[in-house]
Amino acid sequence: MTRRNRLTALLLGVMALLPSRAWAHDPALSGVRVLLRAHDVVITVSTHVARLRSAAGLGDVMTSADVDRAIGARLHVRLDGADVVPLPGHLISDATNDLLTWQMIRPGTAQRVDVLSRLYPEDATARTVVTIMRDGQASDDVLLDAEHPSYLTTEPAVSLATLAGRYVRTGIAHILSGPDHVLFVLGLLLLGQSLGAVLRTITAFTIAHSITLSIAALGLFVPSARIVEPLIALSIVTIAFENLRARASAGGFDYRPLVAFVFGLVHGFGFAGALADAGLTARALWLALGSFNVGVEIGQALIVIAAVPVIAWCSSHYVPQWRRVVVAASLAIGVAGSYWFMVRL
Repeated sequence: MTRRNRLTALLLGVMALLPSRAWAHDPALSGVRVLLRAHDVVITVSTHVARLRSAAGLGDVMTSADVDRAIGARLHVRLDGADVVPLPGHLISDATNDLLTWQMIRPGTAQRVDVLSRLYPEDATARTVVTIMRDGQASDDVLLDAEHPSYLTTEPAVSLATLAGRYVRTGIAHILSGPDHVLFVLGLLLLGQSLGAVLRTITAFTIAHSITLSIAALGLFVPSARIVEPLIALSIVTIAFENLRARASAGGFDYRPLVAFVFGLVHGFGFAGALADAGLTARALWLALGSFNVGVEIGQALIVIAAVPVIAWCSSHYVPQWRRVVVAASLAIGVAGSYWFMVRL
């Protein structure tokens, strides 16, 4: 097989393996908010459109009646022990960010609220943020997952430490299940740097996305996913290009810490947007973002711990072969990033 044919086969193989949906920051989160008022109860559901469409078996075009039926079949809420019968809801669609907000108003007062299941209980990775509000103030913020599938008034209140632990696990799962994050980190490590160089690069990325997470938590600036998502894909292309440039000009200046910092700022906004989409209150957002960030760091550390010894051993024992692997892997990473960039635009 000629070199051109091998390259073509590589590019086609990468394209075949890429997921059809390229949106990066969907940590399988949905939201259910119950607002108890003096004369009625307002129930709001936040979810990604694609997730609802897939779970309900709906086509590309969904009517308001379709959404009412789909959410009605998944919303399991009790007020004072009586099941809520979903009413036709008010819809707010954000097609740019693939988000849907559904809201219904149920006449009459209530004191006790039970949420019996997550919005997508058939998916073990799905999580639902439950917020109970009384007199305009959040009284409970809970994250439901496969191990804690319901919110019941009769059960003890969830401690902040327990809730933080759930968000930490969500952060770990998010980065390990996100191919764009994994490729970005692997791209940073691919040239087989010294331990000091690896630490500088990873630290730059960590500091950067922690900065933007804090900015988002303060509500100072939260850019649209329409901007953030393509830039995340572009970061993957950039790091692949930097690997090829550094490989071609051995001994030149290493720009990867700078690239990691610049695009770490972008990734941080992506992490924050993923949680904000679930309808978290300002009070819950601080805990969620902080704990989620810890989980992201743990997930990132797991990738580094697994990859660095392998890369170091291969780069020292199989030098000629490893050089070819670096070029091929960088090309594959660049193709994946380019594909995601075009799709996300």
